[in-house]
Amino acid sequence: MYLEIIYKEKRVGVGLVEVAVPKTDPRAENVEEHILIGRRGFFDKYRVTFDEAQKIIKLSRIDRQ
Repeated sequence: MYLEIIYKEKRVGVGLVEVAVPKTDPRAENVEEHILIGRRGFFDKYRVTFDEAQKIIKLSRIDRQ
C-alpha cells in the first residue's frame, strides 16, 4: 500500500510499504487499528519511537550513505 504521513497539514510520502490486514475484526469496528506495517519499505527508512504514556509516535528518517 502507498503510505503518507500527515503532520501539521503537510503530507510526506513514504512510498510503497508492505502491510498485513486481518481478515476479520471480532468486534467489526476499528479495523484500521489492527493494520500491521511491514518492516520493508518503512522501518528500514525510519527510526520509530513509540511513547505510549505521552501518546506520541516519533519518526526520524534514516540517512543511508
